[in-house]
Amino acid sequence: IGSRQNRSIVMMIYEGTPAEKSGLHIGDEILKIDGVDLKSRREREGAAFDPSRLLKGQNNTAVKLTVRRFGQKDPVEVSV
Repeated sequence: IGSRQNRSIVMMIYEGTPAEKSGLHIGDEILKIDGVDLKSRREREGAAFDPSRLLKGQNNTAVKLTVRRFGQKDPVEVSV
């Protein structure tokens, strides 16, 4: 993921990774990770906030993402 205009965006998905298998798309904006709202967390923690820390769970556990996808009105939930 990368930061664009203060938003967390999926920039690259590698073949065979959990991100690819879960159906994430390049350009998806990550809104929440396991229910944690990234916008409010970023506002609270400022430059020290790193959303990738929230993505790294224990081995063989799922992380639930809420993403905004281009062309879809409502956010999509994805389990990675």
